[in-house]
Amino acid sequence: MKRHWTGDASLITSLERSALLRPLRGPASRLVSSVLKSLGRQALARRPLVIEEISPGRIDTARSSFSQAGDQPTPLDLQLQSDGLISILAGWNGTEPVGLCFVHWRGPRDASLAVRWPGVPEIYRLRVARRFRSLGVGTRLIRHAEIMAAQRLMPCIGMGVHDDNPRARELYVRLGYVPDPVPFVDRYTTARSDGQEQRIEARSTFLVKRLAAFEQVHALP
Repeated sequence: MKRHWTGDASLITSLERSALLRPLRGPASRLVSSVLKSLGRQALARRPLVIEEISPGRIDTARSSFSQAGDQPTPLDLQLQSDGLISILAGWNGTEPVGLCFVHWRGPRDASLAVRWPGVPEIYRLRVARRFRSLGVGTRLIRHAEIMAAQRLMPCIGMGVHDDNPRARELYVRLGYVPDPVPFVDRYTTARSDGQEQRIEARSTFLVKRLAAFEQVHALP
C-alpha cells in the first residue's frame, strides 16, 4: 500500500518560503515541488475547494497567505470591488486561501485592448499557492469567472498572459482561449509583503474566449 506523508503546517510554510527566497534547481527543486504538490493534493482530498468573491472580513487572511508572492489585494482593489467594477475571487481550502484571481468587468484595463476588445471583461492577476499548482485550482477560478460573466450576459471573456509564462498560455489555450496577435504591456499595482505598493509591467498576450454558457442561454426560445 502506498503511504502518504502528511507533514505539518510549519514545515509546509518553511518549504514554500525556502522555494521562494532561495530558488532551487535540479533534483532539489523537483523534490520540493513533488512534496508540496503531494501535500496540496491531500489537502484538497480532505476539504473540497470552495470559490467565492472575497469579503472584506477575509481579506487579511488572503493578504497573509500571498505575502511571499507580493501580489496581495490592495485597499484600492477592495474599493473597486465595492463599487462593482471588479470581482476578487478566492479559492478556499477550509480556511486557507489557495488561489486568487481578479475580474475587471468594464472591459480590458489596457487602453489599446479596450479599443480592440470593447466591453470584454478581463481576468487578471491569477495566482495559485505553490503546493496547489497543477491540481486544477487555476482552472476552477477561471471557470467560475466565466460563469459569472455569462450570468452578466457577457458573450466573451478575456485574459492576459505574460510572455515569460508559456505554461500558463498553454493552459488557457486548452481551455478555449484564442490569442490576439497584437501584444500589449500588462501594467498594474500590487502590494508587497512590507505593505509598500509595487508597479508591475510585463509584455503580454491577450486571449479571448466566446462563452458557450451565454450562447446556450440565448439559444432558448
